[in-house]
Amino acid sequence: MSVIVNKLKNKLPSSLDLPLLVVAAVCSFAIWTFVELADDAPEGDYLEIENKVLTFFRSTAAPENAIGPQWVEQTAMEITSLGSIPVLSLIVILCVFHMLLIKKYGMAMLVTLSTILGGTLTFYLKEVFERARPEKVSALVDVMTYSFPSGHAMTSSIVFMTLGALLAQTVPRNIEKIYFIATALFLSFIIGLTRVYLGVHYPTDVMAGWAAGTAWALLCWSIPHIFVRVKRSH
Repeated sequence: MSVIVNKLKNKLPSSLDLPLLVVAAVCSFAIWTFVELADDAPEGDYLEIENKVLTFFRSTAAPENAIGPQWVEQTAMEITSLGSIPVLSLIVILCVFHMLLIKKYGMAMLVTLSTILGGTLTFYLKEVFERARPEKVSALVDVMTYSFPSGHAMTSSIVFMTLGALLAQTVPRNIEKIYFIATALFLSFIIGLTRVYLGVHYPTDVMAGWAAGTAWALLCWSIPHIFVRVKRSH
């Protein structure tokens, strides 16, 4: 009996393997979600329901205006700017400089490469799918690029998820780790929601951006951990 128990223990993941397995599972699901959306959404398979969602956020009396008082629309415009390239770049630069000051050079390089390459991937995907912006409602903010996937949703997921995961490693208590991850998820969610509310993205654009951004952030987070694992095993 003891022999069987020992064999089972040897097959169970170690304390380092378990987080990597969870990350691998979430990353795989995110990639699958993106692939499914990319296969159908740009061709208009969900267009009818997506247009209903877009019109839901518009005033019946004045379709050119979003539902709710004026301050809600203004707040959405301000929140959506958190996912813009200038704001995210500023956040990343300030965080990287702090990492350099405390001599966390590997961490600084990881954040820099993750965000730059992730941002490049975002624009590449837009050029690949070339989905036009929503036509059912008028856009309440200026946009210049293609619609799928949402750049704001994807890049904010990359930046905030990467920073949230790194910050979670600096605190001892699980409640603090959960707080950092939950904050990253909340910021990515609310930024993506404003893109639909403002009429500049279809819901599937935002969902695909969340999925791709999350997968990219988790992939970048796992690479150094896998490297450490392999190095220790030798």
